[in-house]
Amino acid sequence: MVEVINENKIKVFVDASHPYAVEVTKNAMKACKVCGIEYLRYERPSAIEKYRSYEKLIEVEDYEDIYAHLKNVKGNILNTTGSRNLAKILDLGLDNRIIQRVLPSTKVIKECYDLGISLQDIVAIKGPISYDLNLSFLKEYKAVAILMKDSGVEGGTEEKIKAAMELSIYAIVIKRKTIDYKNVFYNVEDLVSYIKNLVH
Repeated sequence: MVEVINENKIKVFVDASHPYAVEVTKNAMKACKVCGIEYLRYERPSAIEKYRSYEKLIEVEDYEDIYAHLKNVKGNILNTTGSRNLAKILDLGLDNRIIQRVLPSTKVIKECYDLGISLQDIVAIKGPISYDLNLSFLKEYKAVAILMKDSGVEGGTEEKIKAAMELSIYAIVIKRKTIDYKNVFYNVEDLVSYIKNLVH
């Protein structure tokens, strides 16, 4: 990152990485500090705020917390937290059948295979997924719970929660990690306006 900043004579760095790409953000902040340039964070607004009244919406701090909420829940679970977290989900040791919804790439399918995940338990599709399709997946697999991240509107989180609410099943959301940003924006227009003022 330092090389890219210096080579391109970057004066302002906008970090619009995924809300859960914590290492990327930490590296970006550090690189900006080293180069003495301004670091700005664009954070996708949370998509779960307006659904907190749903009694089966459960927010957890990390993957280990999922076990406590699901250990006594019988039935199938749809996991949509991403291929990088497959091992964490499997290591929970839940008795439930877990359907893994992952990206349709050769690398990811190989990871599933290497982890011993059965072909019947893999749904390979590129998101974000619509409400109707989420609903169809949950019905097809008779899911009693869906696991997700709070990836914002762009990440299709709302569509997942709405589908869970329609079927009255658990929507388990892994919380975002809290990072102390000096300059954070939740609105693209505000971010652009701020940058324009810096330039002028």
